[in-house]
Amino acid sequence: SGRHSPAGRRLQSQNANSVNWNFGDGITGQEINPIHSYFNDGSYTITMYVNMGTPCSDSITKTIEAHSPATTDLYIPNSFTPNDDGKNEKFQILGNTDCELLKLYIYNRWGNLVYQTDNILEFWDGKINNQVQEGVYCYVIIGENYRKKGSVSVIR
Repeated sequence: SGRHSPAGRRLQSQNANSVNWNFGDGITGQEINPIHSYFNDGSYTITMYVNMGTPCSDSITKTIEAHSPATTDLYIPNSFTPNDDGKNEKFQILGNTDCELLKLYIYNRWGNLVYQTDNILEFWDGKINNQVQEGVYCYVIIGENYRKKGSVSVIR
């Protein structure tokens, strides 16, 4: 599972006859508008060298942050059973907790907000007005760099 970050930059130098890239991870390239995949999260310094057919060349350097898409590192269940048997009691989002879940919203089938939190360690117990109500609910997860929508079933 690669982590992707576009490294391409539109070639702005007129009359350039070659371009060379250093992607900051030991990989180089000569494409004009490349796309490069990073397989580790981190900060990378990218340099583009342009030669205009003379002994003199020009370059530009930028630093980027490459991160895996947070939603691929999350496990979001499609159902849970809040029936006090000690198993699968809450709508619990697991996985990369470093991704900074900013908000979780739960809506009923009429679009009314029934639960919300901004704490990754809080989980919905399926209760509305202190009672578990079976049904299908919509969720919206908002993170720093993503937004995910889906549905979850509450089964007693």
